[in-house]
Amino acid sequence: MNRSTRWGGERVAEIRDYFRATLPAPCGRCGRPVTTGDRWVVGHVVDRVVAPERTWDLSNMRVEHRTCSDRSSQAAVIAKARADARRDAGLPPEHTANGAGVRPRVVGPAHRPAGGSWRPPTSSGSPDPSLLCPRDLEVPAIPWDDLTNGPWLRRFATIPFDASPPRAMSPPHPDATGSYGEAAEAWVRAELGIVLRWWQALALTRLLEHDADGRLVWATAISSTPRRAGKSRLLLALAAWRIAHGDALGEIPQTVVHVSLDRSSVMEVLRLSWPWAIGNGFTVRKASGLESIELPDGSRWLLKSDKAVYGLEVGLGVVDEAWSVDAEVVDDGLEPATIHRTCPQIVLTSTAHRRATSLMRRRLAAAVAGYGDDWSTLVLWWAAPGGAAIGDPATWRAASPHWTDQQARLIADRWGRVQRGEADPQADDLDPLEGFKAQYLNLWPPVDAAAGRREAPAIPADLWSSALSADGTPTGRPVAAAIEGWFAAGISVAFAWIDDHGRAVVSAESAPTLSDAVDRVRSAGPPVVLVGKSLAADAALTALASAVTVEPVGDSTLGVVTELRRLVDENRVRHDGSAVLTDQVSGLTVVDSTTGPRLRPGAVVSAVKAATWAARRALAATEPPAIF
Repeated sequence: MNRSTRWGGERVAEIRDYFRATLPAPCGRCGRPVTTGDRWVVGHVVDRVVAPERTWDLSNMRVEHRTCSDRSSQAAVIAKARADARRDAGLPPEHTANGAGVRPRVVGPAHRPAGGSWRPPTSSGSPDPSLLCPRDLEVPAIPWDDLTNGPWLRRFATIPFDASPPRAMSPPHPDATGSYGEAAEAWVRAELGIVLRWWQALALTRLLEHDADGRLVWATAISSTPRRAGKSRLLLALAAWRIAHGDALGEIPQTVVHVSLDRSSVMEVLRLSWPWAIGNGFTVRKASGLESIELPDGSRWLLKSDKAVYGLEVGLGVVDEAWSVDAEVVDDGLEPATIHRTCPQIVLTSTAHRRATSLMRRRLAAAVAGYGDDWSTLVLWWAAPGGAAIGDPATWRAASPHWTDQQARLIADRWGRVQRGEADPQADDLDPLEGFKAQYLNLWPPVDAAAGRREAPAIPADLWSSALSADGTPTGRPVAAAIEGWFAAGISVAFAWIDDHGRAVVSAESAPTLSDAVDRVRSAGPPVVLVGKSLAADAALTALASAVTVEPVGDSTLGVVTELRRLVDENRVRHDGSAVLTDQVSGLTVVDSTTGPRLRPGAVVSAVKAATWAARRALAATEPPAIF
């Protein structure tokens, strides 16, 4: 056997590492699960003795129990004898069509049914699940008009023909009153000669949102797009504007630290800025390890490796190709370096990758889990929608923030390679389909392994039923009220009373508008109303404040749900069976993850939060003062 078909050495070790990442997976022989604790091997669908030319064909490989593989050795001898007989008789091999080798259109161990035989995409009936985009990291469906509701975002309400909206974008920050984005876009055009694409201008505007004092409101941002979207020019615009506008941000000098495991990718961004920097007389250092741009006021843009971020004072930290960067570079290096800065910001940017470190996967999953509730992290994620057909050009376009005919041809070519079983070198993935999903659809691997992940109701149905008040909705003046909104789901208003046993009894209802909720509170007459932070500045609540004490409140959804569960467990809260509250409680699911318990995204929680806030306030109002 020549060297090219010899099964062994480092190449097999690399393939075994690749398949280990897919476990647990069905055995190609018996169909039972193969786990990391089993003795297993990488086997071949068509034995390499029979088809030596397919020895290294990934689509011809599968995991097998060691015992199952050993039992198949005699079958391989028989198959070889049959192949020899067919060859002697002048017949084509059984594993080819008309004598020409045929490769399956879809490859990879995760896309092959139990038993190991390849199955082509179905043309009718239910589609092959392996050819649909996974539904991981689902986010609430929020109308685009709501996501662009701020005055500084209205210019993005209309999406151009050659653009697509992000799969996930954080709603406008409740503290934001404007953005430096439009002025920055004009400055980039005048100074750098760059006309930003629609998506780049949108991202820059979101990144530079500020509060009434001119401070940036997003401490962390996650920007993720498919390959070749144009993120280098966005990073150039952001970094160059930042070091040139320390006065607007209230701090001079500004220090931008640009980090990547691959220094060449950062150098490409820095190199684009050299004409502007040299033309303005700035100091440009090009020596390896010292690459930087420095302004006369001391502001600097530094290129650093992922191991050289410590000991710096950082205003803006940019982590490029963040899929390959270890989490501690940000957790222990960049973030502590921003503590004393006036407008600190960490921007993580990357295309998906199946071998990604925990940094982007963990941060993106946490941000999506807190979508509309976590006001520290801005999410800008362009990706194919869950459940969409991977091979559909409409899916490719939906994943792409900017679309051209050239891009369509490129992705079609890459998809053709996937169908032929050819890996894309740029995708850096042994499995062509998985590489395509990451690079061109920007689908990140989930933080949680699908196998063994536990889900449970946050508040079990029997526990919630046991907390039903036998007396129904209380009468009389409530002790406290609360109002919260949840995007397109509308407004919820809740009231809390104290019963004869000192327990809070809550009732919740929906309101078409915030004004209707305010009218309902005014008619009920509680002495205090708690309102979600994002609603607090509304004129309707300002008017209510003349008659009722209005207290803004902002808690994480997970924190509120945890508090409600504790209060119900301790028999300190009862409810009147309100339909909207019960429906929302029944939709709360806690998921185990590598970063601890989290709520499954997508649940509407406005009534849950309002009821919990009202109960908390009512219980606090009746507790005796502590004596020290």
